[in-house]
Amino acid sequence: MKYAPRKVYIKESGGYVELSYTDFCRRRESDQTYMDKLFIPIQGCLLEVVREQYTDFYRDKERWRYLQKLDTKNSLLSLDGFTDSEGNPLDFIVDETVNIAETAVNAVMVDRLKAALLLLSDSEQALIHAIFFDGLTEREVGAKLGITQSVVNKRKARILTKLRKIGFVFQFYNLIPNLNVEENIMLPLLLDGKKMGSYKKQLHQILEIVGLSERRKHTPRELSGGQQQRVAIARALIGNPEILFADEPTGNLDSETGAEIMNLLCEINQTIGQTIIMVTHSPEAAKSSGRVITVQDGVII
Repeated sequence: MKYAPRKVYIKESGGYVELSYTDFCRRRESDQTYMDKLFIPIQGCLLEVVREQYTDFYRDKERWRYLQKLDTKNSLLSLDGFTDSEGNPLDFIVDETVNIAETAVNAVMVDRLKAALLLLSDSEQALIHAIFFDGLTEREVGAKLGITQSVVNKRKARILTKLRKIGFVFQFYNLIPNLNVEENIMLPLLLDGKKMGSYKKQLHQILEIVGLSERRKHTPRELSGGQQQRVAIARALIGNPEILFADEPTGNLDSETGAEIMNLLCEINQTIGQTIIMVTHSPEAAKSSGRVITVQDGVII
């Protein structure tokens, strides 16, 4: 073992007992049953789990690594700081492991959903807003709307399936600062619970298309504005969207870099047949489109 965990949490008498790593080693030497215990690492500690949870955790280590990088403040994946509404410490239970991980994913997903809300109907927006922004449970939403929890779950699944068919490119890139290029590109797969390892070949192909193969390990702060927008385009493509929406993709770039991005979008449209809908105020960018629809004061002219 390359490092010693700060603490070890073992299951005992229906709860968890905290041990130093030294104490744990002593127990393991004197009690053979300790050799059969299964543990997962969380924030420098070891937590005893049952075999099913151990298997689930190591089935996709890549996913867990992403969660740790996303949780830069160590506030969601930490064993510390679990208190009730009155500030009293709560016993850490193993089920929290899953809940905490999903909280980290949800925090990033909410940010992405904001951009997609306008593509949904009023009723779809209301449901997504209640669950992901107001923090209501499916049961609470059902009671509020006068429908069953099962119906809410089905509607939510239908909406999320609809959104998975759409890719987004934003004016201000919306990259995660402490993730490198390929990690930012693969982020939608994490949010969708996909096995990221099976997308490695596709990732390589997309990096070739956007011209970032040599920059795959760089973080956003090491990239130019044009390169960051290329990452955003690659991220939108990784999920094989039916439609790619580009919101002012050149609005934050100088004219030369903006032209390069428009050439890239045209190449993607022509070579892989990707449908692209772009919103722009730039006449130059609009010239690259196969069809232009002009809207003035909310009216198509």
